Amino acid sequence: MEVKIRIADNFELDVRSHLIERGVAILGLRGSGKSYTASVICEQLLEAGQPVVIIDLIGEHFTLRERFPVLIAASGDAPYADVKGLTANSAPRLAEFIVEHGLSLILDLSHGLMVDRLRILGEFLEAFYRAEEKHRHPYVVILDEAHRVLPEKGVVRLKEIKKAQEKVEHYVYELSATGRHMAVGPVVVARRSAEISKLILSQCEVRILHKLVDPTDLKYASNWLTREEVERLRNLNKGEAVVVGLGEPIWIRVRRRLCSHGGETPLTKPVVTPDLSEAVERLTELLKAEKVPEAPPETPPSALVEELERLRRRSQELEQRLRVLESELSEAQAQVKSLEALAEERLRRIKELEARLPEAETWEEMRSDYERRLAELEEKLRETEEEKEELHRQLLEVSEDLEKLEEVKSLLMDWRDVIVELGQKLDVELIPSDIQAIVDERDHYRQLYEELKQETERRRRLTEDVLADPAVQDWVKTAKTTLKWFMDRRSEHWRILRKVVVTDPSYLFLPEEFPEVSVSPSTVASYLNDFALKGFVLKHEKAKMGRTAYSNALPLWVSQNVRRIRLDAPDEAIKAIVEELKSYVLKWR
Repeated sequence: MEVKIRIADNFELDVRSHLIERGVAILGLRGSGKSYTASVICEQLLEAGQPVVIIDLIGEHFTLRERFPVLIAASGDAPYADVKGLTANSAPRLAEFIVEHGLSLILDLSHGLMVDRLRILGEFLEAFYRAEEKHRHPYVVILDEAHRVLPEKGVVRLKEIKKAQEKVEHYVYELSATGRHMAVGPVVVARRSAEISKLILSQCEVRILHKLVDPTDLKYASNWLTREEVERLRNLNKGEAVVVGLGEPIWIRVRRRLCSHGGETPLTKPVVTPDLSEAVERLTELLKAEKVPEAPPETPPSALVEELERLRRRSQELEQRLRVLESELSEAQAQVKSLEALAEERLRRIKELEARLPEAETWEEMRSDYERRLAELEEKLRETEEEKEELHRQLLEVSEDLEKLEEVKSLLMDWRDVIVELGQKLDVELIPSDIQAIVDERDHYRQLYEELKQETERRRRLTEDVLADPAVQDWVKTAKTTLKWFMDRRSEHWRILRKVVVTDPSYLFLPEEFPEVSVSPSTVASYLNDFALKGFVLKHEKAKMGRTAYSNALPLWVSQNVRRIRLDAPDEAIKAIVEELKSYVLKWR
């Protein structure tokens, strides 16, 4: 049954064909209404009974509880949350629980260090993907402020943040690229096309564009809009947008929300149904929430560039010092073990000498001296451990500072957009036109390069996916069985087939062109007709010197059969299977 949601008076989104099968991206400046549009989509989906998962990085979507029984799980101690203190360890259980029960969820990640929020999100998405593979419940996943966790180019990060971010990007891509097979569709909300990962953005065919002013973003919009329409996009009011990717552009004004907006009005009358209340109680029993530390006070954005560079150098110095201390600790531990073994040997020797010599007091002094040295080494080892802990604490402080600086950078980018827009309004050329032309050309070629790289990566992933498809693998086994039937026969089939598979498919050959076989040309023709019946040889009537000729059809045979199974199979996958079957034939006998 078709389910459509109306987000404007003149526009509807089809849940299956638009949200699930194609994916939606919402782009726009801060304050242009992109998060509001995402909330309208959420409300309409919930009104239609469609489960949603909302990944909320700024804590604006909790007001959906004014009208809808949505479970709220938070990484911090938000007063409106049903589940508080969510951790990376408890996130998988949460994901499995909501999928099993078909619940809608707001995953509130507005509190905590970025590395902890990324770890929670990565573990949740992995478990959600696995649970959907098993249960296949239809879901729409909305990722607000996506550029904060899936940036195209971000600041230098610690390896822990980079590792957690890579996991999030992997599972968001998997849900976007293959989620339609499990009835899962993405809605990605970001500020600018240049700030979010192109790999993720390319998976969203439907774009809802709010106001954009940056030249790079306007150039991106020109892929769908004329010059006059781009100028109209630059001057849109709050709540106005254009929908592209569905044929002709559709200009809309987003309808009013049913609930209050989280950034303006606090939640006053949350809806809690008996089913949701019971689910919260059951989920609370399953999860063991860990207390999240309070975030440190914000650092004012003074001397931003110098401070960022100093923190980077300090981070590198601390990491280098930590590696040195770990090396020294390892050496000290090895030395302690060596000394312990030596002490045991010496003690054994002392006992032997004590039995032979009367000067027991002298040996007792030597043993005390060794015990003293061992105690000194143990003390040094303890001090080294304490220094290592202190350095680790300093590293965490640097990580927190870097996160604050990234937020400051985001604010500065907003200021830059305002300045650019102001310059355009006042008709002041802030950037010389020739310099801007060079920058645009550089961005153009950079975009072409990124698109080529993404297309190459997409085809590589698609090739691997096709080759790993169980149905394709079963067909390859069947094809080998068919070829083996001919190769096992005592006749000359195998010699003829070996020559056929290495022949250029465009070349037409006659039965007389097999001198290496011990049968007559008429028999060769009979064998070739057998191959033609199976499909890996083509028969051409009166094609060469007025006679029936033949050609190698193995690539065509593979292509037709594999693409009956996987219509999207790329040429690379077909070529790989052809080479596999060709090698199978050539290695026979």
